[in-house]
Amino acid sequence: MALLFQATGWVMEPWLEALQRLAPDADIRVWPDVGNPSDIDYALVWKPPQDLLGSLPNLRVIFSLGAGVDHLLQLPDLPQNIPIVRVADADLTARMSEYVVLHVLMHHRRQRDYDDLQAKHEWREMRQPAAGDVRVGIMGLGVLGYDAAVKISGLGFQVAGWSRTQKQISGIE
Repeated sequence: MALLFQATGWVMEPWLEALQRLAPDADIRVWPDVGNPSDIDYALVWKPPQDLLGSLPNLRVIFSLGAGVDHLLQLPDLPQNIPIVRVADADLTARMSEYVVLHVLMHHRRQRDYDDLQAKHEWREMRQPAAGDVRVGIMGLGVLGYDAAVKISGLGFQVAGWSRTQKQISGIE
């Protein structure tokens, strides 16, 4: 039984140190040094090569090391009927919410328009409605969407969310 670690574009050492500390006896292999592909039961991946997961005949679980799984669902050889587990932790959730809040505020406060005016050495005031007069939509109210919706609502915006399953979130339509 072995675990394959692959993360395109990431610094791998901190991850490997944590994995080895938490599971010192585990057989951890780092892509591209897979060894015998039949040994691999678990894959911790981020944007794997298109043919990697399909080459692991005994794969039991795929762990996506980022906020989403789109990079996996687009793979032409994604093994069917293998669970995909998405990693979610407090730091990732906070960072994603910060990113969403940043862009909501940049749009709301017309930051790009002001950047353009500044580059032209022009000053012109632009209409900026109060947050309470603006509706923000969140598509998906899982861990990340929920947190972002609550934070945006906390800034005074009207927030409406969509989810595949019914959710009851105070202040969110």
